[in-house]
Amino acid sequence: MEAQKVISPLWEFALDYYASDGIAQCLLALQDEDGYQVNVLILAVWLTSRGLKLHKLPEKEEQAGCWFNDVSVNIRALRKSVKPEGSEDGDLETLLANCYKKMLSAELAAEEIELMLLYQQHLQWSSPFNANEGVLARLTHNLSCCWHQMCASCMTSDDHALRQLTLLELSHSYLKSKRSL
Repeated sequence: MEAQKVISPLWEFALDYYASDGIAQCLLALQDEDGYQVNVLILAVWLTSRGLKLHKLPEKEEQAGCWFNDVSVNIRALRKSVKPEGSEDGDLETLLANCYKKMLSAELAAEEIELMLLYQQHLQWSSPFNANEGVLARLTHNLSCCWHQMCASCMTSDDHALRQLTLLELSHSYLKSKRSL
């Protein structure tokens, strides 16, 4: 029996948003350099597109937080540990490349589950925005909520701030292009 594909609106949004010019690079820089959770940043932008105000992030003990900490982080670390590094042994390099691709696929599957958990729980962390607030104000609020709660202990540098502003600008352009608000 073939498994039925379950797709959440947040997953569909994430695929389109992540594929937009500059978004993936910016999100990965915020993840790798500053420790942000990409899927929670995507959730913040998606909530903005739905007119919902983020008022708190998922706790580590909630389903999405547990999944991220117990599964997603570990799969990502494993994937990075098997990344081919230019070994002189061509056979080993091929095997490492194949393993890396499989780990990347597993990481993507884990992120899809994480996004489903975030989707299922998003009403616990959000409420409707005031109708008078513009897209940029809504987006700034939702992303700021993430920036303050996810990385309260981050050392703020010019590079850190630039990555945040870049994501704000790219996300605002994306939402305007989709005319979702």
